[in-house]
Amino acid sequence: GESTPYPRVTPEEADNPLSARNHRLAYHHIACAAGGYLIGRHNDLAATIAAILTVEGGFICDLRRGLGSSLTGGEEVDIVASAWFRSAKPFAIDVTVSNPMLPTYIAAAMTDALAIFARREKEKVAKHGPGCKSMDREFAAAVFSTFGGLRGKDFLNLFAGIFAASIAADRRAGGSGWAAAQRKVQAREYIAATLARGSARMASLLPKGVDRPQAQRRPFAGIAQRPQSHHFF
Repeated sequence: GESTPYPRVTPEEADNPLSARNHRLAYHHIACAAGGYLIGRHNDLAATIAAILTVEGGFICDLRRGLGSSLTGGEEVDIVASAWFRSAKPFAIDVTVSNPMLPTYIAAAMTDALAIFARREKEKVAKHGPGCKSMDREFAAAVFSTFGGLRGKDFLNLFAGIFAASIAADRRAGGSGWAAAQRKVQAREYIAATLARGSARMASLLPKGVDRPQAQRRPFAGIAQRPQSHHFF
């Protein structure tokens, strides 16, 4: 029969959050578009990434305008980030969150924990890569799992490069690089907390039929004008 994660044998009352039934339903809830929470989690992740790129990397990030990844189609990415002192080309970043426990992915996930990341990155590159190249942009996919994993080769290289430059600059100024290294840890924690918060809202509120009260929009359109600070929280 169908195997279920721990707990394996629990009461099935509807109000018991540890029941096997509700445990299985939670996998659906954290990937469900109902109520506005899915796009809310997605937008919050995009805003968090843009904040880090802006504050630590000196990028100018746009989450509303110029997001097209094709000169002819209607595809859009989530962030366009420009910093000419870092790269002659803007970065077009697309964020995606996938649940490896859903039927689409679970068979591959049982034998390879990274299968979902490889698949989703390949799909995103195929969708946005050629168009971004024709627009003279570098494309990077930030590929999340609902359980906190983060992959995407070009995105992680961009992220690591920003903090490597900060660490090197600190050392050239006579420091140890420790403060910049701690900001890197905090930035990863910030991203993880954003994802966890969004998923927790979905798992706890969707079963109650609670819709997200405000209409969703592209977040933090004016993020590039925020004061320069290393305090992400």
